[in-house]
Amino acid sequence: MSKEIKFRGRALKEFPELKIKKGDWLYGDVVRGGKKFWIVGEVVEANDEYISLEQWIPVDPKTIGQYSGLKPESKEMYQGDIISM
Repeated sequence: MSKEIKFRGRALKEFPELKIKKGDWLYGDVVRGGKKFWIVGEVVEANDEYISLEQWIPVDPKTIGQYSGLKPESKEMYQGDIISM
């Protein structure tokens, strides 16, 4: 059984066509370019020359966390989450 690798981060701006509001949590893979970060969705199409992704949304780097693989009370837990008992 392999560990599921995914990330989350908060959207930096609104994307009405995708029903994404500024500050919404986004889930997927993370891509970094310099000081900018994006959460990207599934690959729609790819070949030797390019790759087309479902979505490519800029996120606040301070909010990015990797999925831990843990699900206390059936809720996914990410790096940086605070759990109270």
